Amino acid sequence: MFQNEVNKARDLNIRLGFGIGIFQGLNNLLMNGIVLSTIALGGQYVSQQHLSAGDLMAFLVATQTIQRSLTQISVLIGQAIRGMSAGARIHEYQKLTSCIPLQEGIRIPYHSMLGQVQFSNVSFAYPTREQQIVLENFNFTIPCGKTVALVGPSGSGKSTLCSLLVRFYDPLNGKITIDGKDVRKFNATWLRSNVIGMINQVRN
Repeated sequence: MFQNEVNKARDLNIRLGFGIGIFQGLNNLLMNGIVLSTIALGGQYVSQQHLSAGDLMAFLVATQTIQRSLTQISVLIGQAIRGMSAGARIHEYQKLTSCIPLQEGIRIPYHSMLGQVQFSNVSFAYPTREQQIVLENFNFTIPCGKTVALVGPSGSGKSTLCSLLVRFYDPLNGKITIDGKDVRKFNATWLRSNVIGMINQVRN
């Protein structure tokens, strides 16, 4: 899935590059042709004293100004196309619906929650890499009232555990419970807003 999106973006950028290149090439060919024609025809008029040298230079300066303006237009067209493409992608993501219901599920009173977390035989693979198992029959318990640190190399599954706990994803097998209740039965929005706080790692 990710590879398909990358290939699609590559093909679109290649087409955009070809379009901008053709436009700029034709623009330069046209404007340079106009400059050469102005010099040739203007030189003839100057030699015949139908046109002064100052008027010829004024025409040349005006032609070069138009050429620079058209070159900038080609750059702006490319930026406008990229902006419209980005806007279309944003609207596309805004229309997506979550696979995990966000407003359904139970809520329990805050004062009655102890906070014991348990992973029982949890197996998981990311939807975009289904063949790569991240967790397999994973068991783990965090007693209530305890501070626990998960330590391991990059890619060992630490962030995955947090993502599963707040239900960014659901496990393929097994279950995750808080105080003995399956997290899939909780209201996902309430769980993320009132029960579990999460700060993602930021790479500088």
